[in-house]
Amino acid sequence: MNTPSGKKTVNHVTGAARGTASEAKNSKWFEYVARIGYVMTGLIHAMIGWICLRLGLTGDSGESADQSGAIGAFADAPGGAALLFIGGVAMAALALTHVLDVFYGSGRRSKKKASGIIKAISKAVMYAVLAYTSIQFALGDSSDSGDSAESAAEPFLSSPTGKAIVISVGVIIIIVGLYHVYNGMSRKFHQDLSPSEDRQIGQLIDKTGLVGYVAKGIALMGVGAMVMWAGFTADADKARGLDAAFKEALDLPGGGIALAAIGIGFILYGIYSVLRAKYQEM
Repeated sequence: MNTPSGKKTVNHVTGAARGTASEAKNSKWFEYVARIGYVMTGLIHAMIGWICLRLGLTGDSGESADQSGAIGAFADAPGGAALLFIGGVAMAALALTHVLDVFYGSGRRSKKKASGIIKAISKAVMYAVLAYTSIQFALGDSSDSGDSAESAAEPFLSSPTGKAIVISVGVIIIIVGLYHVYNGMSRKFHQDLSPSEDRQIGQLIDKTGLVGYVAKGIALMGVGAMVMWAGFTADADKARGLDAAFKEALDLPGGGIALAAIGIGFILYGIYSVLRAKYQEM
């Protein structure tokens, strides 16, 4: 049973933690670091797009067409480790920004509070994964995201309940992909941005956001479909993520052209993400 003094101590610690979190949320320096996270995210998406474009045009990209392949390409470049470490720290700050947004930002103020919280948490997870992978590569400890996805799915495929969970994850990924397509086609992404006074920059943001969100959404739907198929067939190899989805698409009629188009879309999404570093409302 908590004593009055114990409750006061807990309340004091909780209040201090909330105060520190609020200060971080409103800190200009913290905001600048988090904005750099958008730049690094853009570079990673642009590299994924470049690898995917090469895969579509030549049938052999040389690297995995996913986040680990893109980050690995940066790691192999001169100064790449330093870039990845700085970018990883910035993306970690960006992830924390979205966590704090649940309590202090738009996620809390939104009329659709539940959807705002889900959106903020989803973004936090995505940026946290990218941050962890980038820092991991920067420190020389590389990994393959396809192998990680396969290893994560494999234990679930030995039981009907586990298969149902894997299939559900695939459905969720497809829904996320559909949301990306909708976000692009409806241009709802403009709601999160401060308008640019430069008309040409505004048009660039509009076009890169539109094509980029649609391309990324289509790619995610492909990943979701493969994860679902892994659940139905109990084949963990199908749940290998973006690179596996791209290589499966390559075998389809017109697959090379489709992959090249998606690669260009990812490059444009990368440009859009870099522009977000200035115009995203924080």
